[in-house]
Amino acid sequence: MPRHRVFLSAVIFFLAVAASPSALPAALPAASAQYFDGFDGPAAALDPRAWNGWAFYAGDGTVLMDFRQDHGLASVFVDATQDRNNVWWALIRRRVSQALDLTQLADPHYQLRVEARIKTNRAPRRINLHLNTQKTTDFHSHLMEYDIADTSEWHVLSMTTRGFEAYPGDSVYVQLALMDWGLERYRVDVDYVRVDVVDTLASGADLGCPIPYHPKPASPVTFVHHVTVEHDAVIDLQYQDMNFDGWVIREPEGDIPLLSAGGTHYAIMRWNLSGFAGKRVVGSGLLELTTHSRHPELPNDRRCGCGGRTRQGKLDHHPQSGTSAHGGRTHVRHCDQAPRRGLRFFLCIGISGRETRGKAAF
Repeated sequence: MPRHRVFLSAVIFFLAVAASPSALPAALPAASAQYFDGFDGPAAALDPRAWNGWAFYAGDGTVLMDFRQDHGLASVFVDATQDRNNVWWALIRRRVSQALDLTQLADPHYQLRVEARIKTNRAPRRINLHLNTQKTTDFHSHLMEYDIADTSEWHVLSMTTRGFEAYPGDSVYVQLALMDWGLERYRVDVDYVRVDVVDTLASGADLGCPIPYHPKPASPVTFVHHVTVEHDAVIDLQYQDMNFDGWVIREPEGDIPLLSAGGTHYAIMRWNLSGFAGKRVVGSGLLELTTHSRHPELPNDRRCGCGGRTRQGKLDHHPQSGTSAHGGRTHVRHCDQAPRRGLRFFLCIGISGRETRGKAAF
């Protein structure tokens, strides 16, 4: 068993729903599409405004992106080999409202449905589909994610909106995006993209097991199976020759072993899931962690950012300080010679005097 005791606070969700191929609804025929792009021809129609062609761009990282078309196939290329933090995103976007009868959306039974057929060069990976307008302010609405489990098959994915507000004269845009895929070179092939106004009473279920973006947390007590962490480790992409296994916080009751994460610092945890071999996942799972403390990290130094002396202060518990709801203190470490700006935070996970260990719940 690991030395570190892990509690709950930061929540990560995953969803995988399995179904036999015969149980999956079929894609709609291309001939019936209101907006359809099969990417025929030698080159993609490009427009940086996404008005009369596809726009493509990336952000929140150091990545190179390209979007190319070649006779029936479009491909998204991302080179993330120069990135360090893996929080980047890359997307393609195009206006589609010119092909849609938006007057139909006055009937609440009618909604927009986007469908795409894709293939990736890395798996497992996740992409998302999104619909928005020129008036959209919540870009997490009308967005679904999809897990792509293999690189050998084509996957048909679709998303039907709920309560989408668009009126004649509005500009409706479709987006396909990939986020946080890693630090390598990636490719997503797109066979087609289509968007329709559909009657939700007759259009059938969406394809590809759509996963809500930032779903509402489920209560741990609703899960039947709870599995504790069996092994853990800490690695750092910047300081690859250092051993972080001995990190502790010194408390009056003794040293507290820590797992820490932030910047290029990663915590790795492993569970023994052999008891679920041969089982089929039918719902969502929940990973729960509780922070023991938060440490601001200043750039350029492995400890405090500037090579100067460090000191550690202890703050009383505050609901927004990053301390767990079970109590404890937030520890802030800062450098005597460093400026107080540009802070990044380390998440530290450790013992806080209770026997409960962090669990993955199913």
